[in-house]
Amino acid sequence: MRCIDKPLYNTICGYIEKDQYETLDIDDIRCISSIEIDTSEFINYLGIRSKLKGYRYIKESIYIELLRDTKYDIKEDSTTIATIANKNNTEKTNIERSIRYAIQDLKKNRDYEELNQILGRDIFSKNDIPTNMEFVFCAAEKIRNSKTRISPYMSKIH
Repeated sequence: MRCIDKPLYNTICGYIEKDQYETLDIDDIRCISSIEIDTSEFINYLGIRSKLKGYRYIKESIYIELLRDTKYDIKEDSTTIATIANKNNTEKTNIERSIRYAIQDLKKNRDYEELNQILGRDIFSKNDIPTNMEFVFCAAEKIRNSKTRISPYMSKIH
């Protein structure tokens, strides 16, 4: 491992091939670390409770979607949920149910108009909640477009 902690190394290797990891330079590693930090900060800001299983799965889903915009290939034959299910040795339905519950809990604990404002889209309404992937894509887009630590590194990778 080069200049990164073990959890980040395991996260990176969970989504990119081993030989791809060997070709990463320090700026790539900083970018990936920045993506993980920005994802964590954003979902904490939204108010998703970290004690829920869905918190971890939403974090991983957003993280995968952000990595897809970089030069790294994520197992082409897998969808986001299938990738997370394989990594966590569980069923896709368990992942989907946990994410759904976390989104419902978020809506219950926060005003839907405020959530729409934070996400920059009207995906929540008084009676409806977004689909799991609609929420994930919207959150990933918001993080990608934000002017946070991620910006200097993302411009290098594109």
